[in-house]
Amino acid sequence: MSVTNPDSARPARQSEPEILPAEYAGPVVWHGCIQTGTQSVEAYRVAATQGQALVQLLVLPGNPGSAAFYVPFLRGLHAAWQGRAEVTAISHLGHGALGPHSTQLYTLLQQISHQLYTLRQQISHQVAFIRQHLLLPGRPPLAIMGHSIGAYMALHAAHRVEEADSNGQHNDSCTRPRICKIVGVFPFLTVDPGSLKQKFLRCCTRIPGVMGGAAALLGMLPPWLLKLIVQLGTKGGMDEHAVAAALDLLREPAASNAFYLGQTEFTDLASPADWWLLEQFGPRAAILCAPQDVWFPHWKWEEMWLKVPGVEAYMEELQRHDFCVSVELSAQMARRTASIVNRALDNTVRNTAYG
Repeated sequence: MSVTNPDSARPARQSEPEILPAEYAGPVVWHGCIQTGTQSVEAYRVAATQGQALVQLLVLPGNPGSAAFYVPFLRGLHAAWQGRAEVTAISHLGHGALGPHSTQLYTLLQQISHQLYTLRQQISHQVAFIRQHLLLPGRPPLAIMGHSIGAYMALHAAHRVEEADSNGQHNDSCTRPRICKIVGVFPFLTVDPGSLKQKFLRCCTRIPGVMGGAAALLGMLPPWLLKLIVQLGTKGGMDEHAVAAALDLLREPAASNAFYLGQTEFTDLASPADWWLLEQFGPRAAILCAPQDVWFPHWKWEEMWLKVPGVEAYMEELQRHDFCVSVELSAQMARRTASIVNRALDNTVRNTAYG
């Protein structure tokens, strides 16, 4: 059934989710590599510290896909759950830290550092990671939060996991935890042909090797000068953790992979958005949008409401697309997403008890 008037098909603004308290702070963030199949992936993880975890939270980055950008976000999620959550962020393949101060990571990752990975390969690896490390018998429910292209990855990875279960490809599906929520944070779901910024970036992604080489040359500058360039280039808009993460990307393998992933993004997302995934997940999916977001402009917000009238969606007026480079914005976004997941978890418990 088509809807011709989006304003009459949706409420003016859905009510704000309740913000959970964030009294617990100071968790230890584990940083290392996790083996998944034949690949090693960089990960940051905060274990539950206040008893058994009530939920597992997986964060999938945008592009560039370094999980280091999301460490304050992980801490915020852990605090919002008052230590009762296990929070993990994984870098995209080939995007992990390869800096001289990360020698252990370099040793583990150097064997794959020169391989370039497509969007579909990244999703396949995330499906394997979810199955091998998160959806294990006896573990708590899983919520997946994807930022930017990570939102696209989260929706498709969750769909592939559950599609395999429904087809009987995995006999242990009845004993494994379920995916209770998929949250798309400032998503990139389809190309905007009218965006000049996207057109410019698409041109850059057509030469990933050249861009990677340029990044490698830039990375040879003294660290103090690189830091100054990054700060000037972003007008001081990056906090210290984000500056460090950005400097780690100024190496040929990581930069080439970021641009190559972007190339396959623009190819695969040239078709209309997969709104059917939001319909399929129903109340288990939520979308958070930012005003004036190049990757999810207002016309996509309108189209989403036309295609999926009942979608759970929020406009975050005080946020911006690159929230992960700010400690303050990361903490705010952590509380917002935690409250959304908390409601989904309550529904999961009720459905398990009475369903």
